[in-house]
Amino acid sequence: MSSAQARRRRVAALTVLSAVAAGVVTSPQASAVSGGTPAADRSYRFTAKITVGEQTCTGALVAPQWLLTAASCFADSPDQGFHIPAGPPRQRSSAIVGRTILSQDDGQVVGITDLVPKGDRDLVLAKLAAPVTGISPVTVARTAPASGDTLRIAGYGRTATEWVPDRLHTATFTAGEITASTIAVTGKDPASASTCRGDAGGPALRETPDGPELVAVNSVSFQGGCVGETETRTGSTEARADNAGDWIRQNVPDLAITCKPAAPIFTTRGDGTLWLYQHTDPRNGSFSWLNGNGQQIGSGWQSARSTAGPDGLIYQANSNGELRRFRWNGTGWDLNNGPTPWYEVIDHGWNRYATAEYNNRITVDTSGHIYTVEPDGNLHWRNYDPAAKKWEHRVLKDGWGKYDLIAAAGDGVLYARTPKGDLFRYVYDSAAGEWTQWAKPSGTGWNGFKTVTSPGADVLYGSYPAEGGGLLWYRYLPASDTWADTGRANGKLIGTGWYGLYGMTATPDSCRLAR
Repeated sequence: MSSAQARRRRVAALTVLSAVAAGVVTSPQASAVSGGTPAADRSYRFTAKITVGEQTCTGALVAPQWLLTAASCFADSPDQGFHIPAGPPRQRSSAIVGRTILSQDDGQVVGITDLVPKGDRDLVLAKLAAPVTGISPVTVARTAPASGDTLRIAGYGRTATEWVPDRLHTATFTAGEITASTIAVTGKDPASASTCRGDAGGPALRETPDGPELVAVNSVSFQGGCVGETETRTGSTEARADNAGDWIRQNVPDLAITCKPAAPIFTTRGDGTLWLYQHTDPRNGSFSWLNGNGQQIGSGWQSARSTAGPDGLIYQANSNGELRRFRWNGTGWDLNNGPTPWYEVIDHGWNRYATAEYNNRITVDTSGHIYTVEPDGNLHWRNYDPAAKKWEHRVLKDGWGKYDLIAAAGDGVLYARTPKGDLFRYVYDSAAGEWTQWAKPSGTGWNGFKTVTSPGADVLYGSYPAEGGGLLWYRYLPASDTWADTGRANGKLIGTGWYGLYGMTATPDSCRLAR
């Protein structure tokens, strides 16, 4: 195709897309994939039919309160294309999510309150008025398709014979030319398949053994074979989503983090008993526990500082100087053939961390690296190899004696608190041996917390004396450099009775930042 032909094709496609977004038809609006097949009832439930004023489009649920669709669906005129302003949509907008057959009453109807356009392509995040429940969002792909790959496109637009289909249709397409922002596709099964009016924003999916992945959304099409069209060409262009991950995570915090079903928190009571609690919503900080009353899993822990590591590990700095390594496997303690079957003594000289002066100056990150502030005022880093039974030790930096608490909250992520309550964030790249963030101011007033611990991914738990000895939840969002909204002046209250505990430590690999 010559460059002039390419330009003509693009202009024609934009005009068609504008008609899609505007819903310019003389009959009631709708459209679906021409040449496609009806989707099975309750399949592809993450797909949404979007209504903008008198227009209709398609979209995909990517988080409980967010749709990904074509920005041009919200354009005021064909000339505007996908260059729309951020903020509330200018026309009344809503979405039906999870309703494969539109005449049924399943799924949910939710208003659209806010738009976040990508800017450089026909892609927009549409925020819903309330989270959708009971419907699993689609996973956004992280790798591009290759030319020749098969993609399945779903949409509520017209078909070859129907102006207003009653259900979702899908068809498979073959990926062609791929640019930084678009994917060209042509019909595969059948070869005559085409996207039609109303399919703009429809998900282009890569089907995998683990389920579909959203690679792109439908943008522009020749619409050959669609009812009411005389065009014979059937190719279309999709707006890529697979390489928009940073933008998506910046605006949709839920997609910036992955968490296990529950975050284990180990606590020590005044009588020396060790208890396990499991917080089931470390991502969003709801008051939700798998075992609200806890489970006693040990005794005799009062003369030690216990710090959780990844994969069920607990390091116990004992008052006799021993550093003991335990592992909780989910139902009990791993046993060994040594003289102390419940644990392994891996070092000596750690008794200072069982004292009030130092018990908040030891922490373990997501990778299992141990950080300590020692009497020399330096920050130390250690890694223990259980197979070789050897340590790697680094002295990272001086001047850390000014902090009375350190808490790891990710892979090399450290929060450090001064006695006055100032909180700072650091990030250490242990593979490169360098700091990638240094002393970023992260808050004040943190001296009210007795203990601060983390399940990973910049989620912090802090115990403080108010609200019945409350446990508060905070989450820092690195992608947007903000703290998650808690709905009040301090953290979300997720528990009571925590301030009086002797010790508290969360498993640091319960959550991870998405990459």
